[in-house]
Amino acid sequence: MKIMLSIFVSLLLLSCAQAPTPYHLLTDKELAEYNMTVPFAEFVICVEEVRTSSHIRKRFCSTIEDMERDFYASIGILNTLNSGGASTFRQ
Repeated sequence: MKIMLSIFVSLLLLSCAQAPTPYHLLTDKELAEYNMTVPFAEFVICVEEVRTSSHIRKRFCSTIEDMERDFYASIGILNTLNSGGASTFRQ
């Protein structure tokens, strides 16, 4: 029983120690200071988006590495769509 409890507590502490930083809550100055401490691929870039129907600004933040991964994933999807892929409507 004590072993299970100690494993549970250690896992709980480990999960708290590795919580991601909420980048959208940081100011521009704090982001610049953070970017000076990490490699280029881990730089965080934030973009504010204003929708036409709303005056509420939404701030989206992501690392360059995540943006690159999303970019290549979207290219793969576009290539699949352009090549036609497997279609059930072909003759």
